[in-house]
Amino acid sequence: MFDQPTRQLSAAGRRTLLAALKGRLLAVCYGAGVDSTALLIALRLAGLQPHIITFADLVAEKPETMAHLDRMQSILAEWGWPPITVCRKTPLPSTGYDDLYGNCMVNETLPSLAFGLKSCSVKWKQKPQDQAIKGAKSGPNAADPHPIWIEAQRRGERIVKLIGYDCGPADIRRSRNLPSADADFEFSYPLQIIGWDRADCVYSISEVLGPDMVPL
Repeated sequence: MFDQPTRQLSAAGRRTLLAALKGRLLAVCYGAGVDSTALLIALRLAGLQPHIITFADLVAEKPETMAHLDRMQSILAEWGWPPITVCRKTPLPSTGYDDLYGNCMVNETLPSLAFGLKSCSVKWKQKPQDQAIKGAKSGPNAADPHPIWIEAQRRGERIVKLIGYDCGPADIRRSRNLPSADADFEFSYPLQIIGWDRADCVYSISEVLGPDMVPL
């Protein structure tokens, strides 16, 4: 079943995706939602396998999200893919909190997105996932770098972060002005490369994994 392209992933789409990503060091930023699950399916159908898949756990996820994450771990094991690396930010003991919820309560504020900003996303999602790849030399999140980071340094090239923005108007708007790279990573949006919108993502998950695997 997994070796057959879905209705959406045409031969031309497969070729385009391979041309963009084949031979690169790939890191999937997984959110356990519809788009990022469809992203994994698109890669699988194109014959591409990521080197690492990261999920930032805010310790405030819906139970259904964590249940979906567990089911996807089983599917990835069947595929012979690396498991999802669950990343959590560990604050310094002096902060008086352990997670984003505690951060908001102690500081009597809302997540920065409520004010049109992104600092909470960077602090609690992006940075822990970056550290899972790059490692951290000190602090409560200290860890060795992942082998993909060591290989990237050896090759002298950037890792490509794969992000699940689809071709719907909202995600096109979100991704329009984002940088294509930073000092360490390049960014790619495979669902936009192959032209999948939200409906295509839902259809593909239903077709490949079954309707019960479509996340909330």
